[in-house]
Amino acid sequence: MKDEHNHFDKDIINKISIDQKHIAKGLDEDSMCSSSCASIDNDYKSATPKINADHDIFQVPSSASHRISDIQVITFGGMSSRFWVLRKHISYMPKAYLSAKSMPFFAWQCISLTLAHREVDIVVKDDKDQNNLVKYILYKMRTIDGRAGSADQILEQMEKQGLENYKKKKSINNPNFGLKDMPHAYLTKVRLRNRLKVMRQTYQKYIIVKFRIKVSWIAFKHKMTISELFCTAIKKTLDQYIHEGRVQVNRRQQILQSQIFTRLQKGVNVNRIFLDIIKLNSSKIKGSYILKKMQNMIKQE
Repeated sequence: MKDEHNHFDKDIINKISIDQKHIAKGLDEDSMCSSSCASIDNDYKSATPKINADHDIFQVPSSASHRISDIQVITFGGMSSRFWVLRKHISYMPKAYLSAKSMPFFAWQCISLTLAHREVDIVVKDDKDQNNLVKYILYKMRTIDGRAGSADQILEQMEKQGLENYKKKKSINNPNFGLKDMPHAYLTKVRLRNRLKVMRQTYQKYIIVKFRIKVSWIAFKHKMTISELFCTAIKKTLDQYIHEGRVQVNRRQQILQSQIFTRLQKGVNVNRIFLDIIKLNSSKIKGSYILKKMQNMIKQE
């Protein structure tokens, strides 16, 4: 996890813009973002169309072109109306169509950016490119839930805590000592660290959403519910271990395990089922904390 965070920080620093050049170099707030990540003039709405003299082709800026600061909400997955129509189409297609070669793209590759005047839908097929784009946008939007500026209050409190830590570290008792009195380089470092910490947590939410969408797709392909998909995978693994001799069970245990997984697939009292699984393997966990806790739960019932 630490390496993942270091990699995250390194990716962000390569893409963010900080006023102090000694910390990071990158795009500034005037950088433009479009569906092709190209920069255009700020007055794109009122720009004069350019005419190609050879072919009389009019060139006008797309209404999807915008600044990073224009993004109000970022949404992961195929949630917009455009993606929704395609999802309805895919739902009616035969199973043979549902393959990586047939599908134009997948829901976890979709990102929607809500602007004041329209919504921009983006598909990024390469995982690494998509992750880097999401990290950059999340950082610039200062968000914890996909809405621009939603992390401002948290960052403000973290900044105040950083001030208190600095005063304690330097033994400063002056009550009037504020952020403006802190060394500029130190304050910039604190702000950068805080923003990275908050945005890293937001990025983890994005990864979870991405994982859930992929699991849902696999379940849809196999015509299963999510519970059935997980239970089937667990049972296949168990059967394989029994066949390889890595897990020793008798015939009675196999029958009981099959009954447990059947109940689990149907969603019958999941807590009770997990207690049954522990009971079935109680000989292997004899004297352990898990067995003692299980016995206490049974008494409470």
